[in-house]
Amino acid sequence: MHDDDSLGIINANIQSVIDGFIIAWMIINKRYKGNDLLLLLFLFLFILLSGTKKSIITIIVVVGINMVLKNPKHIIRNLSGILALLVVLYIVLMKIPAVYDMIGSRFETLFSFMEGGDTDSSTKARDNFIELGLLYWADSPIWGRGLNSFGYLYGDDTTYSHNNYVELLCSVGIVGLISYYLMYIHAIISFIRVNNRIVTPLALSIIISFLITDYALVSYFERVLYIPIVLVYVLLSESREAPHNTLIKKQLKNLQLS
Repeated sequence: MHDDDSLGIINANIQSVIDGFIIAWMIINKRYKGNDLLLLLFLFLFILLSGTKKSIITIIVVVGINMVLKNPKHIIRNLSGILALLVVLYIVLMKIPAVYDMIGSRFETLFSFMEGGDTDSSTKARDNFIELGLLYWADSPIWGRGLNSFGYLYGDDTTYSHNNYVELLCSVGIVGLISYYLMYIHAIISFIRVNNRIVTPLALSIIISFLITDYALVSYFERVLYIPIVLVYVLLSESREAPHNTLIKKQLKNLQLS
């Protein structure tokens, strides 16, 4: 379900994705000592209790892309670090019984589904919603059926397709889908042109993580998820001004990994 505007309640899945961004930022900036470590452990515990795969994927994507792009000359070392991170995550998720029950088993069923094997009811339901959403979209492929139309067509206005691409296609058609993702395309092209070694990896990792998690998350009406996108455009603006502004240049250097 979506966040409740009247009560200010945020969906646990959405909150865990935001927590994933925070954890990733803390890891790439080596903020895991003292009180930072306690915060890191608390956020990771919340992610485990929420049982969502998207937050783990967010951490892997953001940290992995930053490790590769920050120092491309050390690609072997960086890839080795990513591999080590994946091994540690695998051990934690699959070999610790309590963690496996909360979230590891969900990754196992996801991999099984991708291979055409058995899966859990949640993954099957999501897949069925995606297929249904594409059928709704086919009736009006250019302009869609109207905002939030999936739930109304389904017969329950609290239901959604669990896929941002399908939700947008169903709601506003191919025109709306392209218009929405133009901001991501614009940001990617802009950061490639700026080619700032400090902020480009962080910004690109945020964008790519959204593009991946949007397959299993309807993000366009979750306003809290626009915070990382706003951050991306702030970084873009400041990176453009950095050559002409010594204060901004100093601030950007503070984002650089030690």
